[in-house]
Amino acid sequence: LADTNIGSPAKTGTTSFIDYNNTWNISGGGSDISGTTDQFNFASVGHVGNGTIIAEVNSLTNPTTGINASAKAGVMFRAGTGATDYNAAIFVTPGNGVEFQWRNSSGGSSNTSIAALATPIWLELVDNNNTFSGYYSLDGVNWNQVGSAVGVTLGSTAQAGLAITSHDTSSL
Repeated sequence: LADTNIGSPAKTGTTSFIDYNNTWNISGGGSDISGTTDQFNFASVGHVGNGTIIAEVNSLTNPTTGINASAKAGVMFRAGTGATDYNAAIFVTPGNGVEFQWRNSSGGSSNTSIAALATPIWLELVDNNNTFSGYYSLDGVNWNQVGSAVGVTLGSTAQAGLAITSHDTSSL
């Protein structure tokens, strides 16, 4: 698993795995994952063909300063590790619910969201021949689609993994 700070955030994040409870701890700084360029931490592996990523996001916290309502944690398929690469992702935020978002042009990203959802929550992202669908679940069993499926071409350097941004350049 590669741990990459995409877009050179001022505060660099880290990734660690806890074996005894099968949990990833990820910290990430950065301004956002949105618009025409991204700044965040990405724990990822190479991705070829179709695939599905599922993760339960247990919490979003910053014990020192609190957390920005637009911070994001979730799962992502991405064309590579460049700050402007095409991608599809589903995130949970502390104040804006669940967001299914994508960038399939150099002009910026698009999203659809469902308000009033928060951690803990399960997130699922499906790649079916470069058509992406995002889902959330409150119990890991019953899934709800967020918006409609979207086409995003990732190419041969694609990555799949866990993404997090503080939406605050001065904190993780």
